[in-house]
Amino acid sequence: MDNLKILGRMSGFPYKNEKIVAVLGSKKDAFENTCYTVFSTGTHIKVLEISDRITSQRNISFSEFIEKCHIDELSVRAFNDEYGIRLNDDITLDDIRFGVRLLKEIYSADYTKSLVGKKLFIRSLVSDYYTVKVAESLEHGKILRVTYDNGDHDFFVNELPFFKVDMFTPDFANKLSKATTPGTAYMIVFNHRYHLNNRQGLIDDYLERVPKNKQQLEVINRLKTENFEKLCLERLKDNPRISNYKIFKIDGQDFVFYKVSAVRYY
Repeated sequence: MDNLKILGRMSGFPYKNEKIVAVLGSKKDAFENTCYTVFSTGTHIKVLEISDRITSQRNISFSEFIEKCHIDELSVRAFNDEYGIRLNDDITLDDIRFGVRLLKEIYSADYTKSLVGKKLFIRSLVSDYYTVKVAESLEHGKILRVTYDNGDHDFFVNELPFFKVDMFTPDFANKLSKATTPGTAYMIVFNHRYHLNNRQGLIDDYLERVPKNKQQLEVINRLKTENFEKLCLERLKDNPRISNYKIFKIDGQDFVFYKVSAVRYY
């Protein structure tokens, strides 16, 4: 069975088969094992999400799909090669789930125009070119297509790109991704177990843990001038939930990254 017929069955699953007029775009999430394929049935514009994560949008397993639609496994594997998660020894058809959703009209003409010249946060983690040069609203506001300053294209559906996360700007995030890795930088921003501190952050942590009556001015002044590597060793070495850390500079300022392990209850 060819890929468009499989996509048509997935679009209407489990009630009917839909004819696919065109595949409008397909992309893989840079940080999650998820693929998005936007397509048209002639009547509706929909998005297919395939992932190894179970969410409310991805709640149908490929095993269930194969069994109910009587599609052979080789055809589904070929489909995944083009539009889904590539299978390997660690990921099987039993692990992969999918969901199909209608696209919402959320990209107005005014909003789309406002994006030109803006720096997109997630893009800054994986590329040096993250400023929007051209923004287009397609399919009556259901698809956002952006062109970056190097000519690369990207599309968004059912989400608004963001420009800053807390204290993190795209420019800083880009430098952080180079000092660590894009994946680590992403986790520092979005996962509370990943921590990034500068000297003042380490001092503030110290002040939070020491009773007010025991805070000594000479100690605080020493921490402000202490060698940063020694400061990190002093402040982090005795924490059993921190196994290692990494020290680096961004724009001449010292930073330390560390991951705090989860608390286990027995």
